Amino acid sequence: MKTIRVVAAVICDDMKTKNRVFATARGYGKFKGLWEFPGGKIEEGETPKQALVREIREELASEILVGDLIDTVEYDYPDFHLSMDCFWAELVSGSLELKEAEAAKWLTGNTLFSVEWLPADLEFVKKIGEEMEKQDFKFERDRIFLENDKGETIAYVEFPEFDEGKVEVTHTVVSESLRGRGIAGKLIRMMAEKLIKEGRKAELTCSYAIKWFNEHREFEAALIDPEKEYEKVGASCRRHD
Repeated sequence: MKTIRVVAAVICDDMKTKNRVFATARGYGKFKGLWEFPGGKIEEGETPKQALVREIREELASEILVGDLIDTVEYDYPDFHLSMDCFWAELVSGSLELKEAEAAKWLTGNTLFSVEWLPADLEFVKKIGEEMEKQDFKFERDRIFLENDKGETIAYVEFPEFDEGKVEVTHTVVSESLRGRGIAGKLIRMMAEKLIKEGRKAELTCSYAIKWFNEHREFEAALIDPEKEYEKVGASCRRHD
């Protein structure tokens, strides 16, 4: 099977924070209308980064700074094997003018799956989403949460303090749009890490948190009485992921 080597740019608003990434809808061919990260074929004599700079100049009339290699996607289409080097990138100049794509969007970690991606991009997009979600979570003393573009809370864990250095994990809630992406587990993990770092400990009344800590006993330093909590499996809690 023929192998086609290509490059793709995950252009973000800032390579340090990675709050948003730029995606385009293909404007031609069998996959017209499906979404991808912009890029194209590597020409003879080019390095992947050189190819990416040229492709973005041609497709989007813009100049980019190419950052680190994120991953190389290997994918079998019916007629060929795709090998795609994917890099973080940042806009240097230009307005990302669409020369070939039919549409474009800036997407956050929460909206990455609001578009239909090319088959080869799906698993890679999940990886990008995980990286971006690390940046999207907001932290308060007794709450960790995610918001959508409208500022609406779409996932959270609450752990109010009931005594000095002691908190009660009461709720873990994830909206329907985020189900199946492991958000609830990430919320509890980040909460556990936060409590350990701050020297606080938790009592659990949320059943998801009880189940999670029972399966991740390496975080028992975040619990007031680990053995007591492990005996609570089955307690009630509001809807979680």
